[in-house]
Amino acid sequence: MNMLKTSIIGIVLLVAGWADAYQIWTSTCRTPAFVLERTDQWDRVAAQVKGLNINFTSTDYYPGEQPGPNNWPLILSTYATASSQTFQPFTRSAWENDWGPAGEGLTLDDALPRYLARGDAWGYTISLIMLYDIRLESGGPIYWWNPDDITEVRNWLDNNGYSHVKLMWNVRQDNARERDLSAHPGVDAVLMEANFEHWETNDGNRWGFLQWFTTTYPNRDVVFQLHTFGEKTKDEYTGIRRFVRSISADILGSTDFVRSDHCIVLPMTYVPFHEYWSFLPEHEPAGDLYGDSMTGLLLSLIEQKDLFEGTAPGGLISSNQCSSFDRTYDLYAAVADGSLTNTATWGRAAPVAGDTNIWQSAGHWIGSHGLPNASTLTFHGETLVIQPGGLLAQAVNTTTFSMRNLVLDGGAISHSELGSTTLNLNGDTLYLNAGQIQAGGASSNQNISFKNAGVSGSGTVNITAKGAGGSQIDFQSTVDLTGFSGTFAVLEDGILNLPAITIGSFGIDLSGSGRYRLDDEVAVFSLVIDGADVPAGTYAYSDFPTSQQDNLIDGGGTIHVRSSRTAIQSGTLDEGATWGVVLPTYADEDTHRWHGGINRLGVSDKEAFEGGGLVLGTGGELASDKANAILWIRDLTLEGGTISNQKTAPFYINLRGHVLTLNSGFLLADSGAYNTDLFFQNATLAGSGTIEIAGTRANDLPEVRFDASVDTSGFSGTFLVTDNGVLALPNLGTPSFSITLAGSGKYKFDSNIVVNDLMIDGVSLDPGIYYYDDLTTAQQAHLVESNGRIVVFAPFVCVQGGALNDPVIWGGIAPPVAGDTNLWRSLDYSLNAGGAAWSNVTFQGDTLWMEPGSMLNPGAAGQTLLLNNLILDDATICNNRLNAFTLDLTGHWMRLVQGTIRAGIKEVNRDLIVKNARLTGFGTIDVEAGDASGAEVRFESTVDTVGFTGLFNVQSNGILNLPPISTPSFGIRLSGSGRLVLDDDIAVTSLEIDGKLFADGSYTYADFTSVEQFFLINNGGGITVDAAANPPGSIVISSKGSSTGIGLTDLSVYATYTLQHCDDLTSSNWVDIASTTGVQSVQWQVPSTSDALFMRVVSP
Repeated sequence: MNMLKTSIIGIVLLVAGWADAYQIWTSTCRTPAFVLERTDQWDRVAAQVKGLNINFTSTDYYPGEQPGPNNWPLILSTYATASSQTFQPFTRSAWENDWGPAGEGLTLDDALPRYLARGDAWGYTISLIMLYDIRLESGGPIYWWNPDDITEVRNWLDNNGYSHVKLMWNVRQDNARERDLSAHPGVDAVLMEANFEHWETNDGNRWGFLQWFTTTYPNRDVVFQLHTFGEKTKDEYTGIRRFVRSISADILGSTDFVRSDHCIVLPMTYVPFHEYWSFLPEHEPAGDLYGDSMTGLLLSLIEQKDLFEGTAPGGLISSNQCSSFDRTYDLYAAVADGSLTNTATWGRAAPVAGDTNIWQSAGHWIGSHGLPNASTLTFHGETLVIQPGGLLAQAVNTTTFSMRNLVLDGGAISHSELGSTTLNLNGDTLYLNAGQIQAGGASSNQNISFKNAGVSGSGTVNITAKGAGGSQIDFQSTVDLTGFSGTFAVLEDGILNLPAITIGSFGIDLSGSGRYRLDDEVAVFSLVIDGADVPAGTYAYSDFPTSQQDNLIDGGGTIHVRSSRTAIQSGTLDEGATWGVVLPTYADEDTHRWHGGINRLGVSDKEAFEGGGLVLGTGGELASDKANAILWIRDLTLEGGTISNQKTAPFYINLRGHVLTLNSGFLLADSGAYNTDLFFQNATLAGSGTIEIAGTRANDLPEVRFDASVDTSGFSGTFLVTDNGVLALPNLGTPSFSITLAGSGKYKFDSNIVVNDLMIDGVSLDPGIYYYDDLTTAQQAHLVESNGRIVVFAPFVCVQGGALNDPVIWGGIAPPVAGDTNLWRSLDYSLNAGGAAWSNVTFQGDTLWMEPGSMLNPGAAGQTLLLNNLILDDATICNNRLNAFTLDLTGHWMRLVQGTIRAGIKEVNRDLIVKNARLTGFGTIDVEAGDASGAEVRFESTVDTVGFTGLFNVQSNGILNLPPISTPSFGIRLSGSGRLVLDDDIAVTSLEIDGKLFADGSYTYADFTSVEQFFLINNGGGITVDAAANPPGSIVISSKGSSTGIGLTDLSVYATYTLQHCDDLTSSNWVDIASTTGVQSVQWQVPSTSDALFMRVVSP
């Protein structure tokens, strides 16, 4: 008996613990400020969300949407419950730690009060503190938590009046450390952060962790923080709903956990909503569909708990149901014809003041049944929806309906008795999605009139009358129609009467016996009369042909047709008054071209223009009206107009990845002594015109600047920089346009660019490479700064990094073919072999010159690159792939002037191999490897080294492996972690190990000390040092007056060279004239002392 009681009590307690089932939380992150003006579109979510992730990030908001410190407390106050149950992240960088400088000198007494203070000031309560590891900057240290840190935080909270605040650990994968920290006795909950695809693929074994944690710690909370992708191609609504289903269906195999309030689902975004998804609305105006939005998702998870818990008829929600937007909550449909206020009409009590439900007509006639004539009927329902087959109409003579929101969603609003019908929405919204509005027909006073409403929707609404008596549909002056973007189709004796409208947003289509009363000044987006589009323009009654006047009633008014999308006056770019129409929003994804005309379009702050494209024609101007103005825009075309900045700080124009077409016109950055750049960002250039860049004052500070996010390769025209203009460009590797510097026009010489043509003061520079010192003083006067480079495009000069045989890197020049005789220059770009792994790749250029700052890599693992001649000139050849990289010179020469040859990392077989080559040159070549794994720089036996008279400097994990060498010509220096492989006997002109120079002689491994042996790999070979073998690379003899010049080049810096002479070759009495050491070249001038003088150079 006692056992039974215990069991029953246990069941009752368990059910009580699950009464609320899973909780829905969300985050403040990226919440737009306008939600405060549209609380009716998310009030259900705001009231029912249980908790919040507090994140007040202030960056990357759409213009005008960043809430700021004044609005955040107001937003938080709308979350009646959630604002009292919040969490924020707290990182180990907040106080003194062993990982990095952040938090230095601070204690928890400093960090935690500061962390907790804002909640008190802004009206939210922190109930959880989320702990996680963080890297504050790229390449910086990671600030890690350990168990003692968690204990320290827990103790501080308990000892300072915050024992109610819980700790939560952030888990992103399953491993021993994550489990250990999650199991810490001070941790009350875990937050598992991922997008829904990470859960679908079980990335990081999240399933395994969840299974372990919910089994081991069934009374601890799990917060599923589901951050969204920020991509329009991702169906966030379906994906997150399917994840919630999968907790039971796939991961845990039971609905027990989701029926517990320990399960917390927290959808959120780190990406601004406007870019891919909306924050609002929580449901569509008719209420029968959830919004395709964050609040729509949240409301669906709140209202459909029975589906996700598996307690609804049919059990757990299906995968297909997760894609459905259908909504059935808070919807009350009429069950009979009758009065809006009758219980019988609704089958339930009619709504009263303060109602929050949506009331549907179904297929019934609802109206003023049973009221006396000339009555006002007040309907308190939050929203009334007139559905297909449904009718809202008076049932007695002359009725006024006083209501809140009204949605025409396929049904009809009609006149059925004598007198008029008035619909007073008391400042709320009339949604026109589809349907018919029909006036009476017997006389001219059977009108339907709307007042005190904002109109929204984008549907086609038919305006009709029951007869030709002249009754009309009248929108009074208290109706704002700018939110309606659909069409009034006026037909079948219908008469449409509108108030004065200055900004057009909708269209009018007049056909048959439908008429429009032209008695005010009205702007519309489009006008169609009997199937014919009326062109953009302004019309009085008399301006229409007689055939069209039949569809108009002349009341002395005018109508402006704004279909051309052309600005009607100068003004602010993003204001409808400038255009005379309602401008598109981001969500509209407009594709049309908008024309500025001859108007000045100003940007007054941080603004966005969401027309598909803006065209600035001759006489038109786009200009900043405020310092530091920022414009986000789509396509922008300069077609004879001007873009200018004359304020006291930069003007930023961000095309967000769209196209800036430059056909003709002017770019102006000018304000006297201020740095007022005209700054273009995130654009692709197009066009082929001449664009003049100028200013009105002599000042080098204001620039027309295209930053590194601008792709200039599609522009094939000319930048003409004239008086007081300064052009600034990023590094550019694709030649497509030309630059002309004239008058006092200047170019900012701080980047490396390639152009088709460069003209300065009327003279085009020859194709070639130009640094500052290569230009004349007069030409330098057109440059600001001096550390750039301009390549006037010439064949065989690299213009950007990439694969050797890709024409793009050579400015569109086809790669060389067999028999090529040209010198191919790398400049300072990184080149690779291209091609597939384990393949032979051939570059047919006669000579590849790897110039200072450049790099040559394989294109894939295990490649052999076949070359003709190669010059290594202060460049790097590096193997950065997973197997050996072989350079095959196919019997040609490899000139080693200076530079680095570097083997790979992590595995011993990632060698860099040279074969079939004749080495020349006299420089110092650094031999290195990426790490100490043992990869070698190896010259095979098919390499002839005798022409190289320089030095191999082996360092930084480098391992040098040489073939047998009997003729010494170069030296070797081993230092640091550099080593030499003694596979074969080699002869060198000098050997230096760890700073010690070795005398001439032959050495085996055993001849070296143990310290010296560290630098050698003993495979049985020996090394001979023969300093005498140091022939100069060339000797040049010249004559000047009574003296003879002797010039030597390619000398070894380790050898001594002595010039000697004698008067008779049969004599052995050679006399020293001059001597030098430690140089790579020398020039001696020798006076002639006799008619016969013999000279020689010796290097003992």
